Amino acid sequence: MVTKQNIRKGLEISVSMTAIALLVSGCLGSNTTTNPPTTTTSLSGAVADGYLSGAKVCLDLNINSVCDAGEPSDITGNTGAYSITGIAATINAASYPIIAEVPATAVDADTNAAVGTAFTLTSPAGTSFVSPLTTLVHEKIMAGYTIAQANSAVVQALGVSASGVSALDNYIVNKGSAVDQTNAHYRAHEAAKTFVKALQHAKLAISSTSASTVQATQSLLVSEAENVLSIQAASNAAIAGAVFIPSAVNASSVSGSGTLRAAIAGANASAVAAAATQDVSIPFDVYNGTTQIGTTGCSTAFTLGTASTPGTLADLRFYVSNVSLIDAAGNYTPVVLTENDYQSQGVALLDFETATGSCSAMTGTPATWTAVTGKVAPGTYVGVAFTLGVPSKLNHTSTTASTTPVNLQNTAMNWSWNGGRKFTKIEFLPTVTGSMSMMGYANQTSVHLGSKNCIANPTNGDALNGCGRPNRVTYSFANGFDTSKKIALDLNVLLGARDLTTSNTWMSATTGPLFTYYFAKFGLDIATGRTITDVNSQSIFVIK
Repeated sequence: MVTKQNIRKGLEISVSMTAIALLVSGCLGSNTTTNPPTTTTSLSGAVADGYLSGAKVCLDLNINSVCDAGEPSDITGNTGAYSITGIAATINAASYPIIAEVPATAVDADTNAAVGTAFTLTSPAGTSFVSPLTTLVHEKIMAGYTIAQANSAVVQALGVSASGVSALDNYIVNKGSAVDQTNAHYRAHEAAKTFVKALQHAKLAISSTSASTVQATQSLLVSEAENVLSIQAASNAAIAGAVFIPSAVNASSVSGSGTLRAAIAGANASAVAAAATQDVSIPFDVYNGTTQIGTTGCSTAFTLGTASTPGTLADLRFYVSNVSLIDAAGNYTPVVLTENDYQSQGVALLDFETATGSCSAMTGTPATWTAVTGKVAPGTYVGVAFTLGVPSKLNHTSTTASTTPVNLQNTAMNWSWNGGRKFTKIEFLPTVTGSMSMMGYANQTSVHLGSKNCIANPTNGDALNGCGRPNRVTYSFANGFDTSKKIALDLNVLLGARDLTTSNTWMSATTGPLFTYYFAKFGLDIATGRTITDVNSQSIFVIK
């Protein structure tokens, strides 16, 4: 349980008063000049993965995730300790986050060696122990969680929950000399080590990217590191006594630079909205090889699969997010989406079904949406990138809440609170005896892609899960695109190698031949459920 006492655990604020009196002529009198007393406070704590020395720690007065000039700061010593002094008494230190900028030369007490790659850790207001776990809590608070919700989400997602354990605790002190995989604080320390490894690899992957706001970049790097932790946590859940394995994290554990840059651009969209003045419309379409299907698939039959099976669509909708345009230098610029019933909060629902013919009038909609529209900063662009899926912060929102965007209230595109949305709903219905019949559903092929192995409990008020298999995939076309062209989903690439006279239904299952087949088709890594690192091996989406 998070209480006011353990939220502030380790927080030390002291008050000192200095009075300087200048005595004239050896006595106090009418000629005495006295400076008013000045009051300052100090803030003490520690920074750790293992204890980190040589890190710059500051009070983040403007809450921008950077130690700016003029912000009270200190450098950590050998035990990771810091003491920020000279804080003006008018500043309530407990009201501001703490930033720890860890340079490549900082030394980690776990290894007694330099960390090698710089990274940043944060801690929410009211705490002074700064660690990877407090960084996760802080990011969730920035996303709108209460501190109690954020703490609960972190300890639960990482599988380190136990009576009295908080993600804000100093796990090094609390674990003592324990080297015990069942000890929650020992597990927390191992999770912290894993987090830093992932954070460093993610930062290296985008080292040459163009400048984005530091806050957006930090948030996405933290999210990437959290994904790595979630994958290990999901594996841990099935193995008694399993613990996080820092040494298992390497460059292939994190997404490639294109994926990360697209995600950062998407996160930065709100920050660049004022500069986004150039109208843009990015058309999407559906093809079957060289044949355009478009929005006619519900009523116009076509053949598909190894047996050239005739049929029509029963549904075809998918979500895209993190839409960016790419210039010739490889810089990603986010598209700020136009807000409407199909596009909101950076997510667009592309809808090619018409609720007619073989497409359900009960779950479908007569209206369609076949282009991402919005604005972008003026420039010349040669490429495009987008993520197939709904960002985790929105994926598990309620379909009935008034705060949920209309495009995410569609119950036909929802799995469950824990599973979130169906990122794709692609359904092919074979024709029976030369005409369409409801009997055809016996052999219907459905491809529903979404997140799996999600760890959370809605009764705790969690809105953001860690998922063992996020199953979001980013497609990046660095050149060969302009807005006169379109992005096409090719059904022949997806289903052409299957015999569609029988069902090939796949609901993001993680076992069996269809699992291997569809993961490869989407360009997802089989082990992690994430985009194959910098390998655009998929050809489901093509530029037409």
